[in-house]
Amino acid sequence: MDPAIVSAFQSAPRAYLGDMITLPRDYRMPDLSLVRSQAAEVIQLARAPTPRQGETIDSLPPGLWYRYKLPRLFEFSYFCSVDDIPEDILPQCIWSLEWWIRALLEGSDEQLKPFTKCVERSHPQINLPLEALYHVRCSMETVKEHGGESDIFHTSPGLYISHAICLARARIDDVEAKTALSRIIQDITFDAGSGTIAHHVHAKVYLARVLRRLGEDDEAQELEAWLVRWFKKYPHKFKNDILVGMFTTDIDPAVDPVFTGLGGFKWLDHRKATLKTVMRHARYCQNCGAREPQVKLLKCLQCQHTLYCSKECQKMNWRYHKKYCKDATEQSKRIAEFEKIGASAAQQYRDWMDTRDNIMPGMIECFAHALGLAHDESRGRTHIVLQEVEYVPSMKSRLDRFRTTRVGVFKQEDAWKDVGSILRLDPGEAKMHIRDMLEAFDQRPMQEQVGSQTLIPIFNLVFSAKRSDGQAYLRMGMISRKELVLMQRRTDWRRDINVEGEPPTQFKLRGGKNPDAEFIF
Repeated sequence: MDPAIVSAFQSAPRAYLGDMITLPRDYRMPDLSLVRSQAAEVIQLARAPTPRQGETIDSLPPGLWYRYKLPRLFEFSYFCSVDDIPEDILPQCIWSLEWWIRALLEGSDEQLKPFTKCVERSHPQINLPLEALYHVRCSMETVKEHGGESDIFHTSPGLYISHAICLARARIDDVEAKTALSRIIQDITFDAGSGTIAHHVHAKVYLARVLRRLGEDDEAQELEAWLVRWFKKYPHKFKNDILVGMFTTDIDPAVDPVFTGLGGFKWLDHRKATLKTVMRHARYCQNCGAREPQVKLLKCLQCQHTLYCSKECQKMNWRYHKKYCKDATEQSKRIAEFEKIGASAAQQYRDWMDTRDNIMPGMIECFAHALGLAHDESRGRTHIVLQEVEYVPSMKSRLDRFRTTRVGVFKQEDAWKDVGSILRLDPGEAKMHIRDMLEAFDQRPMQEQVGSQTLIPIFNLVFSAKRSDGQAYLRMGMISRKELVLMQRRTDWRRDINVEGEPPTQFKLRGGKNPDAEFIF
């Protein structure tokens, strides 16, 4: 593919309005050169006196008048993912958002009609907590007025935690910040779903700092010790950009008890995934997605692998679990058979089971890049990643012992013969297998529990380079729409597939007629 096209694909700013809002697939962001041209005009406009009501075209409020004069800058600021806003125009984008919010507050419905499609928002992670706090509070008042519920703790938990964290970072009322953050921590059902633990940890990080400022050192020290233990146990729960913001923008990292207790930047840059940390990250109810400590998880008695939070969830999920349960039970019996052959054969089989059942941190993101899900998330349902591996028993980590030799992305309809051959199924059976997996994915209550984090499926067939080993497994990972938007686009994802050694080469289907579909949209 043309390097210029690849570069443009990687660097183009992405549109993002929150995980619950899906933009049309044909939507395109304004041309960045035109946006920069209008951003240059902001300097002169900011120096000039603000026009008073009645002095603008059709007596528009000043915010709408600016929106009329600088349409591309306002549109770009509104739609662009915060992580993709170029540093050189960040102040102008913030300026336009400020005026856009004022326009929404001051303009009449008739005046706003030509300009609006939905309500604007501000992003606290721009690292202007005091300014963000004002807009978060405006949003809270709007929610209260339209929702009829005065306590947004229950009606809009995401907004509540944004307010609590902005309040803590703004340092204008630590007593109120303590109350808000403590409420999140004390309610184990807060924003029930996969994000609950993340919310609690986030709240504890900022509460510990608030308590230090209030002189409540004993309580702060207790939280800090808990956080150090938790982050060591779950080093990959938060992505790097979240951790960098958490530990470097609100406090000097050199004096943060939690960050220094973890090892500082050395821990951040080199935190290692082990089989235990990966397995801990994967512990959730297979039916509803609930995690510990909110619920107690128990293994299926039959397969001793899949987890459920209750008998009710296990019964609801049985339709989708029974085939896996049968296969997993048979796999356990096979280990005993390999033990009779020899210790090395049994160890290879255990290593294979660890590889197929526990995806390394970052692997799902690599596959998301490979599939181009940030460009078209529907490819998660229509394409598949074929991953050929070879056994390297000398690797110290059990998760590294199956090294990827070749990998490729293909339309499922082009790959049925190869998929069926690898799985030792007829092409029709392979197709039905994926269809059943998609049905299970769409029907499980977990999709409802995740709520604001809409999930996208990722199909991956991992198999041994030695077909005689009989090691092949079709698995379905998942990634949230929010994660897709926040990812920095990459075309060099292959270099992160293997922990050591050369990156995998490109896999080709038998016959070579159907090309790798990574860049074919």
